[in-house]
Amino acid sequence: MNHSFLIAFLLLSPLLGFVINGVRYKHHSANLSGTIATIAVAISFILSVILAIDLVGMPVESRRITADFFQWISVDKFRVNVGFVVDQISAIMILIITGVGSFIHLFSIGYMHHDKELLGMSHILIGLY
Repeated sequence: MNHSFLIAFLLLSPLLGFVINGVRYKHHSANLSGTIATIAVAISFILSVILAIDLVGMPVESRRITADFFQWISVDKFRVNVGFVVDQISAIMILIITGVGSFIHLFSIGYMHHDKELLGMSHILIGLY
């Protein structure tokens, strides 16, 4: 699978979950919002597992996945690309962050399920029109 696609979707999946929940915030359903957020972060975790497995399958001296998305600055011979690098340390970090984040989302849905006061406070914090 294309590593650039995996890295881009790993980054954009939680943002997409945020946008979906943000667009439909007036029709507030805590269970649905929590499910969408958890699935978005879980997708990132699954993609980070796939990247880590691909990284482990590479030869030791070349364990590095790069994804250049676009060129930011180009002046004469000076070029700055916007991209991401996944090596052994960053793979561990994305696995920890997305894995723990998935469990935090899942736990918070169950923990706050019966709190009706939170439902009212979320409308105040978001700003009901």
